Amino acid sequence: MGVSRDIFFPPAKDLARLFGVSIRTARRWRERSKCPPAVKMILSQDLGVFDPKWRGWIVRDGELISPEDWRIGVSEVRTVPILHQQVSAWRTETMKLRHDLELGLQEQPLPSQWEADTCLLKLKKV
Repeated sequence: MGVSRDIFFPPAKDLARLFGVSIRTARRWRERSKCPPAVKMILSQDLGVFDPKWRGWIVRDGELISPEDWRIGVSEVRTVPILHQQVSAWRTETMKLRHDLELGLQEQPLPSQWEADTCLLKLKKV
């Protein structure tokens, strides 16, 4: 389910106050005939207004939403560095295990190849 990227235009009075323009200018913007691109981006909550690399990303209802509609909440964003550390640790461990395998660790012998230790088979007399 995609997020609506429609622009919410508040009443002209609020729009004029928010952007420091006349009510007449705000009315024209509401009609979408002469609205500056930066104002459209701000009103659509598009983060590209702050940095062009974030164009298409929006913040809504406590979520960061990608242009592909991937969503992540504030608490999840905070866990990203920890997840990166875990992935790094798993990669290190995997590389070590692969290295150990490449060293040619001996296979365990089959039961038919086992040799019994005779001293373990003798019973002790008390």
